[in-house]
Amino acid sequence: NYIEKEIIFQLNLKNPQGWIGIGFSRDSPEMFPADIYIATLKNNHVIVSDYFSQTYFQPHLDPSQDIQNISGLITETQFFVTFHRFLTTNDSN
Repeated sequence: NYIEKEIIFQLNLKNPQGWIGIGFSRDSPEMFPADIYIATLKNNHVIVSDYFSQTYFQPHLDPSQDIQNISGLITETQFFVTFHRFLTTNDSN
């Protein structure tokens, strides 16, 4: 079933500064280790990338990009982005 196998993220940021991100950590209330998704605008297209963090420092680009169906829009006052990922990715990061 589509609903049981995927999760849909819809993010909305007011007063955008060029990027929006969300991160999840299974084992810790800290931001590491964490799976992180960062959306940016490049050449009038929204790009969402999958990152991972091991420490408080800048996250690393995940070799396994587990996101799909990306759409988004940036206006002068809002940043909207939607993307999907499978609930189970078998991703080591």
